[in-house]
Amino acid sequence: MSESDLDISICKGEHSHVGSVETGVEITHRATGITVSSLKEKSQYANKVIAMERLEIELSKQGAL
Repeated sequence: MSESDLDISICKGEHSHVGSVETGVEITHRATGITVSSLKEKSQYANKVIAMERLEIELSKQGAL
C-alpha cells in the first residue's frame, strides 16, 4: 500500500493541552473509504505506525489488500 493511496491528517491527541503539538493521526484509504485513527501515543510517528497497522487489518478483513 502506497501513501499516495491514503489521506493522512494530523489532529490533537489524548495528551493535548493548550499550545501543545498535534500528535494524533487519522488515515483514510481513498479506494475503500475506510478511516482509522490513533490518538493515544505522545509521538505523532508512533500514532502513524499504529494507525497504519489498524488500516492494514481493516483492509485485510475486507479483502482489499
